[in-house]
Amino acid sequence: MPADELVPRDALDALAAHADAADAQRRWPEASWHLLATAGATRWCIPHRFGGLEWEGPTLLEGYARLASACLTTCFLLSQRDAACRRLRDGTNEALREELLPALARGESFATVGLAQLTTSRQHTRPALTARPHRDGFLLDGVMPWVTGATQADYFVTGAVLDDGRQVLLVVPRDAEGLSVREPLELMALQGSLTTSVDCTQVFVDRRHVLAGPAEKVMASGRSGTGGLETSCLAIGLARAAIEAPAARPTRPPACGPRPIPSSFAPPRPP
Repeated sequence: MPADELVPRDALDALAAHADAADAQRRWPEASWHLLATAGATRWCIPHRFGGLEWEGPTLLEGYARLASACLTTCFLLSQRDAACRRLRDGTNEALREELLPALARGESFATVGLAQLTTSRQHTRPALTARPHRDGFLLDGVMPWVTGATQADYFVTGAVLDDGRQVLLVVPRDAEGLSVREPLELMALQGSLTTSVDCTQVFVDRRHVLAGPAEKVMASGRSGTGGLETSCLAIGLARAAIEAPAARPTRPPACGPRPIPSSFAPPRPP
């Protein structure tokens, strides 16, 4: 598919028009997400048999870059949702794929990942999120420290550590008893990403919601591995937009001041 056909030009222009609000406001970018879903982006990474387009490789990565050039915040949300979709796609739970992926492809539900505690966050202390066998499933205790789109999510794809060091990947429904989503963090940018922490207090997850494991280094299993090029393509898209911006800038730029520093970052006032 030619690169200029991946995302309709009018959709990119409309996303760009909403980009400042999505970046600056701590609320779900409803209009931007609707544009993205209407353009078919919620179907990109999902297999054909679940209603998706099954894009892979350069086609998918170029799609991310083009969206990120228009609105980084909305594309960042999509990238985290797609990370959850790939974990569902590549896991061993066929019933869960059939249950969740069709609605995700249609944009009728939203899933995200809370996996930083297994990869980059809190790696040199006790596990941030633990699991212990309980009845026909697991009890989760602890925190998912970095979760994007958390307040909007219907499902969280997360990972926890057992007492013996093995890890398990699971899907936790938003309405699970004992799960609590904190207020979105006050960020300098990407406010609409609604990134925050999610607390788990004896959250029971039955085995039908297990994606993989228990196993050592469970994130390395399947096609998804422990990382990908998607985040790099978001950066490429942002860089493209920055390069193109001077050409579109008026001869005399409008007067503007710096954005106020969030109170949580502001230095204390002298007594």
